[in-house]
Amino acid sequence: MVSSLYDPHTGLTNADLFNDRLVHALERTKRDDRILGLVLIELDDFAPETDDEHDKVLRAVAQRIRSCTRKVDTAGRIDEVRFGVIVEGATTRDHVTEIANKVVHQMEQPFVFEGVRAEVSASIGVSLFPLDAQDADRMIWNAETALLKARNAGGNLYRLFDEDHLSE
Repeated sequence: MVSSLYDPHTGLTNADLFNDRLVHALERTKRDDRILGLVLIELDDFAPETDDEHDKVLRAVAQRIRSCTRKVDTAGRIDEVRFGVIVEGATTRDHVTEIANKVVHQMEQPFVFEGVRAEVSASIGVSLFPLDAQDADRMIWNAETALLKARNAGGNLYRLFDEDHLSE
């Protein structure tokens, strides 16, 4: 494992590797005539009291996200409070939304470290190729739009991208 390609706090792919894998997954999906899902996860109101708690929560969040994915999926840490999952080889939208739903349920569970309880919730946006977008940049933009819709609805849930989001 090349350390510059992985996030040092979580062990997940970093933003650069994640974006590269998204582009390659998109090309494979075009050839395979399948659905590619992009699940963006942003922690809501993440404000740990100490650096130690910060690191522990990030590692635990990463583990929970990874537990919701299959081995063929790519999980990454995109920035401070944003994570992503590339869902390859899906045959229906439900395969992708199942992962988003699992992440929501995992985040609902409190994190407990040495008797200290931390509550974390997440807003999640989902974009699908070829249903919503034809390229990686548009997939990211659409997933971010859906994520904002989830956050504005109160967070701790996921939203699929929908063209109607653009008019709101």
